[in-house]
Formats: sequence, structure tokens, C-alpha cells
Amino acid sequence: MNIDPLIKHVVIFSILVFNLWVGGILIEIYVGKFYKFLFESVLILGYLAFIIRLWPFGRSPEEEDESSSSS
Repeated sequence: MNIDPLIKHVVIFSILVFNLWVGGILIEIYVGKFYKFLFESVLILGYLAFIIRLWPFGRSPEEEDESSSSS
């Protein structure tokens, strides 16, 4: 069963928003605002790195070779 990549991104993004909302509230209540900020930052940066592949460490070695040879 193949799922459209856009649908995957929408589902993952929705889960991320829910996790930030509920998890952020619980973390703020139990450990404080600084840890809420840290938790949200890690989730957002992880989403950008591994789902959107915004940074090089989110790419496979094959993609690195293709991008460096095309330059």
C-alpha cells in the first residue's frame, strides 16, 4: 500500500502539532517553561532535519553524491 508523500507529511505534521500542544502543557506544568521550550525546539528541529530534510545530516549518502556531482 503506497501512501502519497503529501498525506504522510500532513499526518506527521498533525501529530507533531498535537505532541507540542499536549506535551508542552504537561512539561510546563511539571518541570517549567525552560524545559517546555527545549522540548518544543528539539521536536521542531527534528521535524525539519529528518522529515523535511533541511540539513545535510538528514540526507542519505547517495543523495549527497548526487548533489555534489551536479554542482
